[in-house]
Amino acid sequence: DALRAVSVNDEICKTVGGELRGIAALVQLLGAPAARGGGEGGAALVKALCGALRGLVAADDNKSRFTDAGGPAAVVDVMRMYPAVASVQEVALGCLAAAILRNPEGAIAAVEAGAASAAVDACDAHPK
Repeated sequence: DALRAVSVNDEICKTVGGELRGIAALVQLLGAPAARGGGEGGAALVKALCGALRGLVAADDNKSRFTDAGGPAAVVDVMRMYPAVASVQEVALGCLAAAILRNPEGAIAAVEAGAASAAVDACDAHPK
């Protein structure tokens, strides 16, 4: 939550996401055993990571960093791991939406990673 709170400033987003390699680190954490372990703890971690990434990719400079770090595939993977957790699906889709906004290359990477079908599955599973 702290990283999400400071990520509203574009300059901070660029610094954390780029110079400090925050985007790559957060994407890497999505693949960590703690995030993939299932249960409430894993879902809470995934939700926090996707929320932080969503804030950081609001800066256009970070969108390509997210794509280059394998972000779209990592987010789709965790969406598939937690299909029954509506809050994970919501935050993950928000992350993908922020990452592909004004970013055609990122949109292509997201579709290639399966984001379109993951989004449909999330909407089907959580219609409200």
